[in-house]
Amino acid sequence: MADSAGPLRRAGFRLLWLGSVSANTGTWMQNVGAAWLMTELTRSPLLVALVQSATTLPTFLVALPAGVVADIIDRRRLLIAIEAWVVVVAASLAAATAAGLVGPAVLLGFTFLIGMGLASFLPTWQSSVPELVPAEELPAAMALGGIAINAARAVGPAIGGLIIAVRGPEAVFALNAVMWGLALVALARWRRQPVARTSPPERILPAAVAALRYAHHSPDLRGVMARAAAFVTFAGALWALLPQVARHQLGLGAGGYGILFAFMGGGAVLAGFGIAKARTRLSSDRLLIFAALGYAVATLILAQIQDPVIVAFGLALGGAAWTTQMAMTNTAAQRAVPEWVRGRATALYTLVFQGGLAISSGLWGVAALALGSPVTLSLAAAGLALVPLAGLRWPLAPVEAADRGQADYWPQPRVSGPTPVPSGPVRVSVSYRVRPADVDTFFARMGELRQVRMRDGASDWTLERDLAEADGFIESFHVGSWQEHLRQHEGLTRADLALEHQVRELGAAGGQPPVQHLVEVDRRTKEADDAVPAGAIG
Repeated sequence: MADSAGPLRRAGFRLLWLGSVSANTGTWMQNVGAAWLMTELTRSPLLVALVQSATTLPTFLVALPAGVVADIIDRRRLLIAIEAWVVVVAASLAAATAAGLVGPAVLLGFTFLIGMGLASFLPTWQSSVPELVPAEELPAAMALGGIAINAARAVGPAIGGLIIAVRGPEAVFALNAVMWGLALVALARWRRQPVARTSPPERILPAAVAALRYAHHSPDLRGVMARAAAFVTFAGALWALLPQVARHQLGLGAGGYGILFAFMGGGAVLAGFGIAKARTRLSSDRLLIFAALGYAVATLILAQIQDPVIVAFGLALGGAAWTTQMAMTNTAAQRAVPEWVRGRATALYTLVFQGGLAISSGLWGVAALALGSPVTLSLAAAGLALVPLAGLRWPLAPVEAADRGQADYWPQPRVSGPTPVPSGPVRVSVSYRVRPADVDTFFARMGELRQVRMRDGASDWTLERDLAEADGFIESFHVGSWQEHLRQHEGLTRADLALEHQVRELGAAGGQPPVQHLVEVDRRTKEADDAVPAGAIG
């Protein structure tokens, strides 16, 4: 197991990480400033909760497109564009607040625009990490990413609360623009190594469809996202109602509110540095149990305790639980997919996590209007106590065991004559001869192989018995174009290689299974060509 600070010895990761620390510090100052300003503009718990929703709701709109673009263009350039966007919007919010032009609707609008930048930044940043560290350091790198967020959560709110008390929220918004500007400077120093590809480049819409198809046919990725969704459904209550509780039940000012966040961030940082050591003793599934129960305790303390000191230490426990949850599921999401789809898969995971947080925050805010904050938070704590049951249905151990490094083991298809036109569909067929004693095992393995074919681009898949041969079976599947099939050759993993070796051994009773690549003949074009007399062209 790599040590916790190992990835920081790598220059590329260190630059990206320092930029993330700066950007996240600015973001947490912004979050505190926006939430506190809303409590000054209105007493409605729903509007206060909508600040959290406005921050995370953009995930639904831009996370997947950002992940698609991150898989197609240079991720460094995309990160630079995202950070420049946040600098401009944050500076505009600071100017509007200073001019007295910000009401609840305007504040939510600017928060939404900044959230769009953050929703684009997260999947792009996370999908860049595996380029910068070896596989054995990935959990430590993901934990350091959590530390960047939570160190910022410890420092940012405290600084933000102090600045609000002294200079007002407009100063916090301006400082957020500065912090993202510093992140932009750090990113500009990163020299990304180009990723070699042998297949044709993808277009944005087909690439987005490919991401959804991959997730639909990837049980491992769906399991990771289900675990994240189960947690965040109930965890959103604490984030949504903490400003309301701090101001109206604990009687704290902006400085005290910032200190609560500092305790939460401090617990998160300690957990982040301890995750690498904890992973040597406990599995990811066991750590996620502790994370859900710890966060449930923190939420219950916020619901029932009126002492700010006890609440602060309870939030420290909650911060540790939050970082553990994010580090484990972030790492699992990265390991569940190969490199070619990592940006999109990370975007889908971010969409589920942050989008779920946005929806649950709004719903818990509505619940608080009807039930009050203490009852609402208590219900959320009860739900969190049940979240570990999701591990029985979607364990992470199989996700971590699979090797999804690229396996370039398919030989390039043999083509006689011109390469098939890019727009034409391709049918691939593989013929197997299976011994009677192996048929049941063959069927089981072919069920798994079907998932791989569909996940990587097949529009349909069939397995048929050859009536002329008692032991003969024919697998066939269609791919939308020749380029998509070439991407199938590039996108398979070493885990897929192991499965295909099993299938071919079971189906090789008559020798190595032959493979055919077939394209449909356009009869109209053929007839027109036959009708042209010799010498008529040219």
